[in-house]
Amino acid sequence: MFKKTPKEPLINVFYVTDLHGSQVAFRKFLNAAEAYGVDALICGGDVAGKQMYPIVPDKAGIQCVELDGRTHRLDSTEAIAEAKSAIGSRGGYGVELSQEEASALAKDETGRDALFTRLVQERLAEWIELAEERLKESDIRIYITGGNDDSVAMLQPLIDAGSDRVIASEDRLVDVCGYPMVSLGWSNHTPWDTPRETDEETLAAMLATAVGKVSDYERAIFNLHVPPKDSSLDTCAVLDTTKWPPEPVFVGGEPQTFGAGSTAVDAIIRERQPLLGLHGHIHESAGVKKIGRTTCINPGSDYTDGTLRGAVIALRAGSVKGVQRTTG
Repeated sequence: MFKKTPKEPLINVFYVTDLHGSQVAFRKFLNAAEAYGVDALICGGDVAGKQMYPIVPDKAGIQCVELDGRTHRLDSTEAIAEAKSAIGSRGGYGVELSQEEASALAKDETGRDALFTRLVQERLAEWIELAEERLKESDIRIYITGGNDDSVAMLQPLIDAGSDRVIASEDRLVDVCGYPMVSLGWSNHTPWDTPRETDEETLAAMLATAVGKVSDYERAIFNLHVPPKDSSLDTCAVLDTTKWPPEPVFVGGEPQTFGAGSTAVDAIIRERQPLLGLHGHIHESAGVKKIGRTTCINPGSDYTDGTLRGAVIALRAGSVKGVQRTTG
């Protein structure tokens, strides 16, 4: 009589990316642990929002904020709180300033950048605290990576936290329920001159260093913010960069598109053939693509209206048993 070898357990992970500061999307991300019954949560970059919304008193002393092309007068503490909540839901940062502070910042790019970085740091610290509180009774870990929009300074609260619940995943090899994962938030060049983008040659060297930490590629997860070039996970509008902000290019009334992903990412995936590639960056190009044996996923992002796009990924014995894209 032969004894049966015990089956390796099925592992379910939930992956999202490009939350861009959205308070609603992050809370939904935490709730997904119970909603989908997963064993781990993975959040790819970008975590930073896109915009500050100054709340400044008018001549009558009533606080005002510009939102959706309109000036909103906030005549009570409740109204201010509601405005900040609405702004936070879409990933922005509502910040109360005096008229003098607002005037000074309008002329001080360095000061604006410093304030924006501080606001990103504060929200990320709040997210870490919330995650630790919400999941303290479970065994679930959250793995977070920055993206090209996230400067090193913005990500400092994640690094400083030293949490065993919320894992800063970049520049290290981490274990996700028995699957080794490496992460890189840098991208190839974009029209937006973001904090962490570079040329393809440099990106290739960074990728080689990151994935060089892996000894078992058959079970490896490559959490790389930018998708592979021309993979269908990277299709976006061609932009006219002679204008600011850049505008979509139309020919014969039809928008022109191209693959904005990275040739370096494509090359490293084809060479090393990990089990799984987790990507984002191109919000409008959600999908699942096989590159050789590697299952590559971009769940997409609709953070501005608080919608959370994600993917539940089922893993067993070094193989991908299924991918279920989610919207909620």
